[in-house]
Amino acid sequence: MTSSFLTLFFALIYLLLMVFIGWYAGRNINDSDDYLVAGRNKPTILVTATLFATFWGGGTVLGGAGAAYNDGILGTIYDPFAAGLALILVGLFFSKILRKMKINSLDSLYRLRYGNKMSVLASILMIPTYIFWTAVQIMAIGKIFASLLNLQYHTTAIIGGIIVIIYTAMGGMLAIAWTDFIQGVLILVGLIIMLPLAVNEAGGYNAVVSNVPSNFWDFIPKESNSMTWLSYISAWAGMALGNIPAPDIAQRSFIAKDENTAKNSAVGAGIMYWSFGFIPIFLGFTAITLSKQGIISAELIANDSEMIIPLISKAVFHPLPAAIFLGSLLSAVMSSADSSLFASSVILSNMTENLVTKFNIKDSFSEKKKLILTKSIVVFLGLFSIVIGVYADSLYQLMIFSFSLLFGMLFAPMVFAIYWEKANEYGAIVSCLSGALFIITGSILQGSLIPGPEWFYTLIPPIISTITMIVVSLLTQNHCPPKPLKNKKGDNLKWGYLN
Repeated sequence: MTSSFLTLFFALIYLLLMVFIGWYAGRNINDSDDYLVAGRNKPTILVTATLFATFWGGGTVLGGAGAAYNDGILGTIYDPFAAGLALILVGLFFSKILRKMKINSLDSLYRLRYGNKMSVLASILMIPTYIFWTAVQIMAIGKIFASLLNLQYHTTAIIGGIIVIIYTAMGGMLAIAWTDFIQGVLILVGLIIMLPLAVNEAGGYNAVVSNVPSNFWDFIPKESNSMTWLSYISAWAGMALGNIPAPDIAQRSFIAKDENTAKNSAVGAGIMYWSFGFIPIFLGFTAITLSKQGIISAELIANDSEMIIPLISKAVFHPLPAAIFLGSLLSAVMSSADSSLFASSVILSNMTENLVTKFNIKDSFSEKKKLILTKSIVVFLGLFSIVIGVYADSLYQLMIFSFSLLFGMLFAPMVFAIYWEKANEYGAIVSCLSGALFIITGSILQGSLIPGPEWFYTLIPPIISTITMIVVSLLTQNHCPPKPLKNKKGDNLKWGYLN
């Protein structure tokens, strides 16, 4: 059998397995709780795996190796180190209370704590952010498929995107949890096997270490330059704190069987992320030696350093394991794509349901209508993301801009919703708008979606958002009394870490 045939064979088997899981999970769905939060009864191992796989996408595997090759460990602070910290922070300070609220998406937190206006504003921000993120993942799926199967990129992007839509729409959160579990295992097994083979091919551990520049092992900057340190701090803050209001992470808290499971799963996923995150980094270091020896092409790496992992796999694996491993790269990207698609779909479904209920109270949604609505939205947003991904030359700047808005607008309202009794609707709305206005003004003045310096527009908007949240809330206590922290049933909850 040829390598290309094996690759095609395993890719087809893998895609059929994903569809089967979606179909099988869909057989056990009886109501919206089953579909949106997988029955709220999932054990630690499954919740941990789906949290890990949600973050452990193509950016960590491909981008982490490329960043380490070019800039050493300091180039990977954003991911995996700050990303792993985000999971741990969410687990320690947010997962238990989110699970206790018995909600099915993050926009419900803003609605219960601040009101419908804030919920709609948050949804308007989160939905496009995650549509763009889904489109980026579909672009990556298309590129991986195209390189594996020697087909046109547009064709493979459409095929991969449709597969994600099918199993997500059929099986909901339960299908995502199980496919994430399988996808996470596949890529980890492949990387664990690849690492010793790559090091051996390079001549052993000592040969790898001797070829890595000494400064590449630095975890903190050695320079005393303030700009260097501000950039370093913003790399940690942007990812670690910026992901706290991310709806796809919160969605995993809702599926846990209890509050401690939600907490322990997020912390465990973060520790796993840190531990396994060293594998792509060391593979990036190994590529330095392999390229010097001519085993992999230094020219190809110079053109696209994110091709390091595929290049190493072809150099150290025989055709059969190479085909399996390259297929597992697809798993890493699909696990991020299904999570972002589902998160945005649930938010839009909730927003639509609330608007319909508000304007036509007698025609409230039945369980069947909720399921049909959410599944339809999954298909619609999925197809929309495919169109964006296929026809856009690059979504990178738009994606960075969207996540900057997410951090600058929603970090303070989410934290204060849980940790400050006096936070009110006026404070939350002004907090959101002030952070957004600062970023958008910078973009307009500089004529760029990513204004510079990057550290400034990463750190300052959430600081402004936090200050306005506190000031406006305190000044408007009489005009806009704060709402207590409640669960979906209306029961009052304790504040902050006491939860």
